[in-house]
Amino acid sequence: MSAYCQKCGAENIDNAKFCKSCGAALYFEAEQKNGTENRTSKSSTMQTVKKVLLWIVVLISLISAFVLFYSIQEQKKMGS
Repeated sequence: MSAYCQKCGAENIDNAKFCKSCGAALYFEAEQKNGTENRTSKSSTMQTVKKVLLWIVVLISLISAFVLFYSIQEQKKMGS
């Protein structure tokens, strides 16, 4: 089985790392799939991180609003 260059289409030997015709790097299906899975995994991780950060911001905002509301209510009680 021969490896074909994705850039120029030249036929190369199976274990070649670079195309004998144009010098482009030769990738095999397993390597390409691993690269795609790796990018998908990184993307998924970034989405999870963004969601967690969003929830942290929302939680901090809610706590801040509660504390502010409570302190205003306490000041009104002391003023009355």
